[in-house]
Amino acid sequence: MAPGIVHDVNNQLSVVLGQITICRTILEAHPELQPHLRAAEGATLKCTEVLRALMDYSRPDHGRRELLSLNVVVREAASMLRRVVGRAIQVEEDLSRNIPVLFGDQVKLQQVLVNLGLNARDAMPEGGRLIFRTFSANEKICLEVRDTGCGMSEDVKQRVFEPFFSTKPPEKGTGLGLAMVANIVEAHAGQIQVESEPGR
Repeated sequence: MAPGIVHDVNNQLSVVLGQITICRTILEAHPELQPHLRAAEGATLKCTEVLRALMDYSRPDHGRRELLSLNVVVREAASMLRRVVGRAIQVEEDLSRNIPVLFGDQVKLQQVLVNLGLNARDAMPEGGRLIFRTFSANEKICLEVRDTGCGMSEDVKQRVFEPFFSTKPPEKGTGLGLAMVANIVEAHAGQIQVESEPGR
C-alpha cells in the first residue's frame, strides 16, 4: 500500500508547498506573517522527508551489487561524517588488513554507516568518540560501530530497529532510519545486533 499512498500524499504536499510559496510572495508586506508561513513550509517539507523514508523502508532498493572492500566503504563514510558531526566528536577507524572483499552495494552500505554515525552524534551532544572497526570472525566479515554516547535502556534496545520507533522528538526523527539500516544489512545477507546499556 505504501507506494500508492506516498504518491498521492506527495502530490497534495506539492500543492500545499506551491500555495505557501504564493502566500509568502503576496504577503511580503506583512513580515509578522512570514515566520508562520516558514513554519508551515518546514512542516510540509518534513512530511515529504517522512514519506521518502517510508518509501525507502517499504520498498528497499537492492541497488547495484559489486565486489568491494568494506574498509573503503568505512573510510569514505568516516570522511563524510567528519564534515557533519562537528569538531567535538572524534571519528576513528580501526580497520583490519586481512578481511576479504564482499559482494554489495557501496552506496547502501555507506548509508548504513552514515545513519549509525548520525545517531551516535545525537547520543553525544557534549562530544565524544565514534569508532569504526572491521575484522574477521568465524569466516564472516564484521563491522563494529562504537560510540561513547549516553547508551540506551533494555526497553529501547529491544525496539531500536522497529519501524517508526524513536526516542527523538518528532521534528528530529522519523523512526525509520535504524529500521532501514537493518533492512539494508539483511538485504546483504548480514546480521545486525546492538549492545548497550544506560551510560554505555
